[in-house]
Amino acid sequence: MSKSDNSESSSPKPSGKRGGLHGLLTGLFVIFAILLVAGFFVVRTTGFRKWLLVNIEKQTGLVASIEKTRIGWPYGLVIEGFKSQSGETGDVPGIVVDEIRIDPGIGSKTLVTLTGCNLTLANAGDEQWEPAFFADLGDVREISQIAPLTERFRRNIRLKVIRGAVLWLDKAGNRIAAASDFDFNIEPVSLSNGRTVYYSYLFARELVKEGGDVRRNVRVEWFTTEDDKVIEINHEDKDGFPLPARKKQHGRGK
Repeated sequence: MSKSDNSESSSPKPSGKRGGLHGLLTGLFVIFAILLVAGFFVVRTTGFRKWLLVNIEKQTGLVASIEKTRIGWPYGLVIEGFKSQSGETGDVPGIVVDEIRIDPGIGSKTLVTLTGCNLTLANAGDEQWEPAFFADLGDVREISQIAPLTERFRRNIRLKVIRGAVLWLDKAGNRIAAASDFDFNIEPVSLSNGRTVYYSYLFARELVKEGGDVRRNVRVEWFTTEDDKVIEINHEDKDGFPLPARKKQHGRGK
């Protein structure tokens, strides 16, 4: 037998396990691609919208309608024309959102973006507010009151609101306060010591406080710690209205 023959016969054969792993990965990729394509079409169906509304009602108690659902680039769920009605004041929309976009995070938190979000809170008496799911916002009038309300979602969700508005109504349907055409976002910031704080930004083009005082172009930035202390880093009122006295930190229950 020649030397060349010996060389050929001693060549290592491909590992069966290696080939099997490659086949498995290829198969999983194909399945994943099929699911992505299927999802692209499924979310556009009436059946998916009905399923989504049923689950929203179970989770929030909101009876709502949706005009359209689709997949947005690169692969986020987009809900268009979301509208709910408050329980006891059925003629008043509880919340209307032009577009809700949910982008799953890979190695980070899910990003939820609300564009054209209008919330109406109606005082139902006995310190209750409608819609009940947003009742915690009923008594919010200051920045320091927002921090505890974000605790329930900020560890898993980054929230962004574009062109938002909140209207507070008394039992007679009269305006108590309002925040119009505002942008808001909250996202985590990792510190060098390994701890996480949450950066928040609010820019309100018009605020109407109880008593009728109007402030425009108000910009506030702050950090929230895990124990809900608020560290304000910027507070601007471009119309020159006097700002209320405020502390640099607010602890829970203080």
